Parts: sequence; structure tokens; C-alpha cells
Amino acid sequence: MTSERAKTAIGTFPATSRSVEKPKNCLRQLKKTKSADSTKQCITTSLPTKVSSWVSSQLLQAMKIPALVIKKSELWTAIRDRYPKAKHHFLILPNQSIPRLTDVTIEHLPLLQSMHQAAEELALSFAPNDFQIGYHSVPSMLQLHLHVISTDFCSPCLKTKKHWNSFNTDFFIPSNVFMQMVQQGDHLKIPHDPKYGLYLKQELRCHKCPVSFRTMPQLKAHLKIHFVTEVGSGSATQA
Repeated sequence: MTSERAKTAIGTFPATSRSVEKPKNCLRQLKKTKSADSTKQCITTSLPTKVSSWVSSQLLQAMKIPALVIKKSELWTAIRDRYPKAKHHFLILPNQSIPRLTDVTIEHLPLLQSMHQAAEELALSFAPNDFQIGYHSVPSMLQLHLHVISTDFCSPCLKTKKHWNSFNTDFFIPSNVFMQMVQQGDHLKIPHDPKYGLYLKQELRCHKCPVSFRTMPQLKAHLKIHFVTEVGSGSATQA
């Protein structure tokens, strides 16, 4: 992979948290289009210049759905991702309004650290799965959200090259790296740096071995081999 990933070993999530339900199949978009197949697509990982109120409020609405909420604190809320890109995919969001990465200031560092700690604890509850903890450089929705995602990437919602590259190139910024960027003010440069858009166009590459693929079906078939092998060796568990 092109950057250091924030992975954690796994242990036990605090007993005070709610039990985590298994991720369900990708939710269907409600908006009708000319193509019947388009209603089955997951939301993509690019945020248009003009964002509809429906899209921009999705994460804020999700934080209010009890079935999605895993744990809450005074600072943040942890929820299941409604469009999981792996067996285990969660989001940790600040309770206060922070629409974009560039709205984060150095005063938010204690909040980011608390969110990171919560993400590590959540990952620890799914031993022995590996996790990535970090942010999309160009998020698909408004409201700051920290991804906590298992590295099996086995999900019907993982459909496009953009989906894959958003987690497996430098488009994905590890949580600890983002906190360093905030300290130095470098996160404010992200929207003006064209390299982040180019990451989404890179060729499909396996994140576990040096193999490239032309299509997503080929990559996903390959990922299943890794997953089955890891389950057999005890380094991953079925969801």
C-alpha cells in the first residue's frame, strides 16, 4: 500500500457499550432513475460541489437512529456505516457540527484524540480482524467522520474503483497522520491538492499482495481467497 495504515490488534470492547449488530446488505437508493440498475448502487465516494440537503444531512440523521448507534459520549457518537465496504465498517462522528475536514482547528485535537481512542477500542472488539482507522481526504458526505473498517473489504457495497481506492491509496488518511496535519495546518491544503483526486483513478491493486487487476469482479474474487485463507489460519473471523 502507498501509505502506512492505522491498524490495530483486537481485544474486548467495554462492557458499557451496546452490542454491535452484523452489517446488513447495502441499503438501496430511493431516488428513481432511468436505469433500473442505478437504484441498486451505493453512494459513491466523491462529493459534488453542490450537495443536496438530503445528502448533506444523512450522517446527522444516522446519528439519531438507535439501531445504528453503537456507543455515545459527550464528544462523539459511534454508528454502523449504512453502506459498509467491509465485513465490519463503522463511523465515529463528533456531536458538534464540523462539516468538513477543513473546518477542523487545532482546538479540536482533544476531540480527534478521543475519537481515535474510541475507534481503537471498537476495533479491539473484533479480534483477530485487522482494521484501518482514518479519514477520506475528500469525504462523500458532510459532517466529519472517522472510518473504522476491517481490511477484508468483503461487502456487496464495495462496487467501484473509487470505492476501493478511497480506502487503499493515500486518498485515505490514517487518523494519527490527520492529527499531525491539523497540528501543522496542512489539512487546509487538501481541497487545493489535485493528487487526492488522482488517487481514485489509480489501477486496482490488492492491499495484501503485489497483484493488480483490470476489473472490480476480478479483485473481489481475489479478496475472497485472502479472506478464506485468513479464516482458515485463524487471523480473521466470519461476520
